[in-house]
Amino acid sequence: MFAFSSIENQFWVPQNEKELTFCLRGGYQEQIDEPKGETRWLVGGLLFLVNLIALSLNWTLWRVQHFHHTCLHLHFYRNIVSLFWASKGHCAVCFSVYFPITIFGCKYSDWTNRLLASPITFFNLVILFVMAYIAVDRFFMFVLNDKYDKLCGNWHYVWLAVPWFTAAAFFVSMLIYGCYARVNPYTLRFSYECSNCELHYKLLTLLDFAVPACITVLYLLVYCAVFYKLIEQRRMHISMDHNDPSKNSTWKQIKLTMQFSIILLFQWMASGVNFILPYYFGRLEWVSLLMTAGSIANTMTNPLVMLAFHKATQVNFMRLARQGFIFPYSEEKEKERTLSKAANVSTVMFTQTVSVSATKSLTPT
Repeated sequence: MFAFSSIENQFWVPQNEKELTFCLRGGYQEQIDEPKGETRWLVGGLLFLVNLIALSLNWTLWRVQHFHHTCLHLHFYRNIVSLFWASKGHCAVCFSVYFPITIFGCKYSDWTNRLLASPITFFNLVILFVMAYIAVDRFFMFVLNDKYDKLCGNWHYVWLAVPWFTAAAFFVSMLIYGCYARVNPYTLRFSYECSNCELHYKLLTLLDFAVPACITVLYLLVYCAVFYKLIEQRRMHISMDHNDPSKNSTWKQIKLTMQFSIILLFQWMASGVNFILPYYFGRLEWVSLLMTAGSIANTMTNPLVMLAFHKATQVNFMRLARQGFIFPYSEEKEKERTLSKAANVSTVMFTQTVSVSATKSLTPT
């Protein structure tokens, strides 16, 4: 998830502009030249397209869920909104600093570069922690169902804020310690190099693997609990036909959990790519392209999976598409249109009936 280059011997703080340029170009390793224009346009243009698609998908999913709350359980809907805003913040950082430097070669001061680029760490952490909270939420719903309402009923807004406050606390500690992210104009990627990030980079790497590992364990426990429940139902000879509402509800929750298991798989893949590519291939331009693309793509896995597997989301997405993604679909307006059509049909039928009756009365016998 954290698509940053980092070379451990580069975690030193330059004292002036000359040392900063020396550090960003490779330090005491082989010095690299500034990328050519065609390289900038290739890397920046492709990533701009990926970022635009991610932003559009997240915005569309939010509109679908916002104007049709019955798509998801209300508490779960709030988690989706939380993910949406974190993904939107990630995309906003790319638009504000990454693409101007990558595509157009804009020369930001180092202070401005750090100010605009560092928040991407915060939004990456929020996405990671929200995914962890969703896994905990699914765990309590399936494994500790009797305590779920007590824990989430009156405290749902507090639990929703926990990922954001946790990410904010970690991010502030980075700033206090002197650890900043910036866009390296020579490697065309976000980087922790040339700042005091030796400790926090190790912690971020640990989080990048430890949190998905914990989520994996929670989902495995959820699947075990679900299948145990189904086996118990069979053993107790409870009807398992398709009309059984408890069965239908259980399978709906399983499908929803499977969706986030797929998102988790993408997180593992992104973590592996971000760890392996810089270690073995260094500062090549295509490595920057793949790492940053993986980080941006991680923000669109949620809407893609929801559109692929969630029936209600698909239906409302198509309704919004038929309106050109301009006018929001709402259940109330749909009901009004349905009632209006029914009233028009009734009026026409009544008029036709009256006309036929009048014709018959005027016809001589």
